[in-house]
Amino acid sequence: MHHNHAAAGTAAALRARAPTSDAVALQARRAAEHEPPSPVVSLTARRPGALTGRAIRAR
Repeated sequence: MHHNHAAAGTAAALRARAPTSDAVALQARRAAEHEPPSPVVSLTARRPGALTGRAIRAR
C-alpha cells in the first residue's frame, strides 16, 4: 500500500468524523482497491553486474 492510500484513508475518515485507526485502515484499503497493482521489478535485473555483463568482485 502506498503512502497516498494512507493519506486518502486519513482524509476520508476525518471527513466522516470517525478518526479511528480502523476507519483509516478501511478507507485506505478502499482507496487502494481502485488502483491497478504496481508492476513487479526483478531485483537481479537491476544489479550492476547484470547491466554491464561483469560481476562485481570483492577486493
